[in-house]
Amino acid sequence: MQGEIQGQNPAGELNGEQRIMGRYPDRLRAEVMGPFGRPALLLLCDGTRMAVLAYGENKAYQGPASRANVARFLGLSLTPAEVYALLSGSVPLIAPQEARVLGSSQAGRAVLQMKNADNLEQGLIFSLDDYTVFESWVSDRAGGNSLSARFEAFSNLAGGRYPRRIRLSDQEGRSLVLDSDQLAINPSLDDKLFEPTLPPGVEVIPLP
Repeated sequence: MQGEIQGQNPAGELNGEQRIMGRYPDRLRAEVMGPFGRPALLLLCDGTRMAVLAYGENKAYQGPASRANVARFLGLSLTPAEVYALLSGSVPLIAPQEARVLGSSQAGRAVLQMKNADNLEQGLIFSLDDYTVFESWVSDRAGGNSLSARFEAFSNLAGGRYPRRIRLSDQEGRSLVLDSDQLAINPSLDDKLFEPTLPPGVEVIPLP
């Protein structure tokens, strides 16, 4: 996917262009360009390890692909597999103990509500025709640990509908919007694109 990126968190804002590649279930490569097309960030992840080149800091980071480390650079506390799911227009699902489907105010859509043993609740608005997800949210019953996702501007590709616009936000006031004017499904991608290696000579800071 390739297009624009807008991010906001308590520390500031990010606006620029993005080029993101992914391979199921958790391989990621994200390149972010700032004003005038200048490189701002390169993130590489093979599912278990990640490396990040922060051009503005003239530094690199390398370590486990944990939720905390992903959040440090992408702004949202997600695993690489959860990031991949969201980028592909799907959502990470909780393992429910209770689930029910409700009608929606919009024709052809329904709401799935779920609860699990860990005090988490999840809701999805989806299409009754092809199960395309339009919106999802997860929260705990204490009011924290919330994450919402909205999928918009769909295109028909590879036998399914895929969103060109993805909106993510959480309870910390962090948000991320991806608008893609180019989107390719199942392209041929070399494994080396996801190797968490960094160029020689750059200062590398270990991630915990």
